[in-house]
Amino acid sequence: MAARALLHHYHLSAVKSSGGPSGFRVSIKCSDSSSPNQNRGSSNHLPAYLTVKAPGLNSPNAAKLRYTSSDDLDFEQRLQAIRKSALEQKKAEVKKQYGVIDYEAPSETNDGAIGLGTKIGVGVAVLAFGLVFTLGDFLPSGSVSPTEQAVTGAAVTLAEMGEYKRAAPLLEKLTETKPSDPDAFRLLAEVKYELKDYEASILAYRNAEKASKSVDFEILRGLTNSLLAAKRPDEAVQELVACRERLKKENSLETRSDVDPIQVELLLGKAYSDWGHISDAISVYDQLISSHPDDFRGYLAKGIILKENGSVGDAERMFIQARFFAPDKAKVLVDKYSR
Repeated sequence: MAARALLHHYHLSAVKSSGGPSGFRVSIKCSDSSSPNQNRGSSNHLPAYLTVKAPGLNSPNAAKLRYTSSDDLDFEQRLQAIRKSALEQKKAEVKKQYGVIDYEAPSETNDGAIGLGTKIGVGVAVLAFGLVFTLGDFLPSGSVSPTEQAVTGAAVTLAEMGEYKRAAPLLEKLTETKPSDPDAFRLLAEVKYELKDYEASILAYRNAEKASKSVDFEILRGLTNSLLAAKRPDEAVQELVACRERLKKENSLETRSDVDPIQVELLLGKAYSDWGHISDAISVYDQLISSHPDDFRGYLAKGIILKENGSVGDAERMFIQARFFAPDKAKVLVDKYSR
C-alpha cells in the first residue's frame, strides 16, 4: 500500500490547485508477513489479496537516473506494466469485502519462498508508491524534481520485482527527503521485513505510525508481524491493546476511524497465539463473538485455533456457526479451514 499511496499522493497534488499535500498508499509483494512459527499457534493464512505482477527489470543499472527519460523504450514498458498492475489492483480492491483475516500465528518462512502475507504488504505498498510515480506525466512543472521522481520510480520497480537489497537504499534516501510521508516509511519497512531485518522493519513501521495522522491498519498489521518475527510478541500485544483503546476513544469523540475494530481483535488473537497464550487468544475471540454475534470471522478464528490445539469437536461447532453467518463468497474460506 505504501508504494501505491506515494504515487496516488503525487497524482492528487497534480489535480488540486490548492491545499496541502495529500497522503498516498502503496505496497510491494513481500514474503509472508508473519514471523517464524514458534509452534504454539495455528499456521494457516486466509487469502485476502490478489498478487500483483511485477514489471520486468532487465538492466542491472535500472535504478539510475535514466528512468527520467520518457523516450527510453525500456522505461516506457516498465511504466505500462506498473500502470496495468495498479489498475488491476484497484479493480481487485473494489471486489474485496472482507479485508485481512489474519487469524493464526505466523508460520516460519523459507528463504527461497515468498509467502502470501508479505506479498500482500509489499505489493500494496509498491502499487501505492508506484502509482504516484507513473502519474508524473500529469504533475505541474517543478512539483517533483526529476531526481526524486527517478528515485521513487526505481525504488518502486525494484521492490515490485523482489530486488529488495537494491530497493532498500533508495527507500532510505526517500524517507530522508520525505520524513512526513507514512507510506514511504511503510514501503521501507516491508522491504526490510523481506530482508529479514526485523529490527529495521520495526523502526520504519514506528516512523510510519508517527507520520500517520490516524490509525492505519496496514501499518499496524505490518508492525505486529515484524514484532512477532523478532520474537517480541509481548510488545505486539501491547501495541494492539493500545490501538484498541485509541479506537474506542476516537469513536466516543465522533472522530471515527476507517479501521475495522474486528480486524484489530483478530490480529490481537493472533499475537496472543504466537506468544503461546492460547487461552487469552480464545478469550479475545469469545468477546468478539459476544459483541458481534452475526459476524462469521469470530467463529472461524476460534474454530481454527481450537482445531490446531486438538479440540476438534468444539472447533466443528464453531465452523458450523461460521458457515451459517458467512456471506456466500466467504463460505469457501470456512470450508477450507473446517476440513
